[in-house]
Amino acid sequence: MAKIPFELLTQFIDYCNSLEDSVVFIVEGKRDIEALKLIGIVLEERMIIARKGLPIEELVDQISEIKTIIL
Repeated sequence: MAKIPFELLTQFIDYCNSLEDSVVFIVEGKRDIEALKLIGIVLEERMIIARKGLPIEELVDQISEIKTIIL
């Protein structure tokens, strides 16, 4: 696995926490949600969807009005 430079990770976290528009994070499972919290992304006011087991049609319906999607 390639290592991500710390500075790049810090910039990504700052970017995610600065978003004010409707944002959704799409992750594979519940452990990924915990990982986002551990690296410092504030998730209380953000929508998070764990993709595992979710039919693609339902996912599309949930995010159709979202401006920013982070996978």
